[in-house]
This record gives sequence, C-alpha cells and structure tokens, in this order.
Amino acid sequence: MVLPNAWFAFRMRWTSRAGIILGLGILKILLVIACLALALVLFEPEPAGFFAALSVALLVQIIGPMVGLHSWKTE
Repeated sequence: MVLPNAWFAFRMRWTSRAGIILGLGILKILLVIACLALALVLFEPEPAGFFAALSVALLVQIIGPMVGLHSWKTE
C-alpha cells in the first residue's frame, strides 16, 4: 500500500485537473489490488490477520482527515 500511495501523492503534486485526479485515484486503487494479490501469492500470510491489517490501513486513510488537527476548522 505504501508504493501506490506514494506514487499517487507524487503525481497529485503536479496536477489540479479533476479528470486527471479521478484517473489517478482509479489507477491507485488498481495498483493497491495488484500489490495485494502479489503479497498474497509471495508471502502466503494468514488471511484473517492480513485482511484485518489491510482494513485498518484503509480505514485510517478515510477517518484520519476527519479527526485530524484541522478537521473541524471552517474558514
């Protein structure tokens, strides 16, 4: 998950067009799925623990901005 997110952050730095941002988001999701499949094939982790850790990592990305330092500021 680190590589797709790092790539996405790097690419987002250089664009502000909505269509490109949407495309980059979709590509990031596809890269996460590819990395997930690769990790499952190469390392054969315990499925329950692997998917629990993956769920937590994805929920942090969703919930983090809602509870961050500046989440309730409106200007």
